[in-house]
Amino acid sequence: MLPTIYACPKPVVCNVLCKVALKTHAGVPVDLDRFRFALENDPRVEGILLEHGVSRTPPSPPNVRQFNNSISLKLSEKDFRGRKFKRSLTLFGNGIISATGYRSTASCCKACRMLASILQATGVLQERSTPKLHGFRTTSITANTDFGTEVNLVRMYDRRLLLLKLDSVTGVEYDSMFHVGLILKIDGATIIVFGSGKVCFTGVRDMAALRDAHAMTINLSPSHRII
Repeated sequence: MLPTIYACPKPVVCNVLCKVALKTHAGVPVDLDRFRFALENDPRVEGILLEHGVSRTPPSPPNVRQFNNSISLKLSEKDFRGRKFKRSLTLFGNGIISATGYRSTASCCKACRMLASILQATGVLQERSTPKLHGFRTTSITANTDFGTEVNLVRMYDRRLLLLKLDSVTGVEYDSMFHVGLILKIDGATIIVFGSGKVCFTGVRDMAALRDAHAMTINLSPSHRII
């Protein structure tokens, strides 16, 4: 018999993916070849990175990668505990900036502004002031938490009819041959419950949806006779 399981603690955001577009007087597209040359050779880039408390990962090439129509810059950043986290900034030829690996939408937006500053400082964009950003949106948030005890996924799946009666639950999937976790599909998010008690929230578009998904875990407590 499993020990008493309570609702998961507040989830910890481990990845936010955001996109934003450059709005410049010169317009788009961006000269990606010139931008890559600046990233690899212009000393002003390192100064801007240091001002924002980030460094390249690894410290030497290939931290800059160029694809058909984009350039990706790999970075690392320390939190207040000294732990390093990997970040990535990608600039597309049409002026779209993608930021991933951040812990909040605010840090994503800050990183995009930093990249715009690099573009302006190195002369890649012929702008007298830092180019403006518009259309900022969060495209994906991933977070995790823990029940604090093991979960019987087989029993939980056997009671999937009870799960489907919960508000916003649209699907329940579990096949130990293909995936180690039980997948709960709800409106605006996907919740993956592992046998260890860990819970992962994926496919979330905003913090409000994450709060709703977390609140749904209250329905997985023993009082609802599901796990």
